[in-house]
Amino acid sequence: MMKNYFIHMRPHSFIPSFFLAFSGYACSSVKPDTFSLVLGHMAIIFGVYSILLFGGTAALNTAFDGESDGKPLNYLDHPPSNPKHLGLFGLFLMVLAVFISYFLGTLVFYASLFILLLSILYSARLGKIPRGKEVGGLDSVINSLGCGFASLFFGHALAGGAFDMRFFMICVAFTLSVWGSYPATQIYQLEPTDNYARAKNYSTLLGPSLALRLGSIFFAVAVFIIGYILWEDQYIHYFQIGELVLYAAFGSIYLFAAVKVFRWAKNPYENSKNKLETLLKTLFLGRICWIIAEWVRWA
Repeated sequence: MMKNYFIHMRPHSFIPSFFLAFSGYACSSVKPDTFSLVLGHMAIIFGVYSILLFGGTAALNTAFDGESDGKPLNYLDHPPSNPKHLGLFGLFLMVLAVFISYFLGTLVFYASLFILLLSILYSARLGKIPRGKEVGGLDSVINSLGCGFASLFFGHALAGGAFDMRFFMICVAFTLSVWGSYPATQIYQLEPTDNYARAKNYSTLLGPSLALRLGSIFFAVAVFIIGYILWEDQYIHYFQIGELVLYAAFGSIYLFAAVKVFRWAKNPYENSKNKLETLLKTLFLGRICWIIAEWVRWA
């Protein structure tokens, strides 16, 4: 029975979600002096953000979704039946994360609390208030804030980084990129006959083709924003060749993703599950390049 609770935390999401928050850590100009402290912070991000907050959100969301009848979910291809009190279990994990974050600094605590509130707003059904994930447009806003801005804020606050215009622009860039990928996570679960009346979400509100095309534009805008940041950085930082190669790799990979998603929009339901998996792996690779570049930048 306990195994099903863990499975519904979607452990395959732990590594990708770790790098969402670690992005904020990497772009901080302030980091611990010793490798052991950095490892400690990485363990905190993985434990508090990835397992408790992200895993708790997944469990809470599944509880309110109800039984999936074996249909694949994001990061969970073969979901088991929902165990009893799965929603309370997910909520407990997130509250525990907020409690632990209280001892990690005020800003880390606020970030965790904000993520908890976003998770409840997205997943829970509170009386007559509709679930955020069932309101087209609001679902994408909540998801993008949680996996974009809030995750970066968590990692940056843990590192003790400055909340300046550079960091704000990075948040905008990656929040847009999360928004751009969001339709792909919905379309593979839809049928070609689905409309907004049958499946209330961002993709059916706009139509899957338009949602994907906008997503490709958001990827390109994210690359432009990061490029602008680097253009401004050149006046205060001498870039090494290795840094430039990594930043260029990030931009090229994200622009490649933009092109692929734009082409996907022609036939949104064709092979959508495989296209989603390819997109997520592509974006993950681009994010890793950017993280390494930022780490070298501030070394």
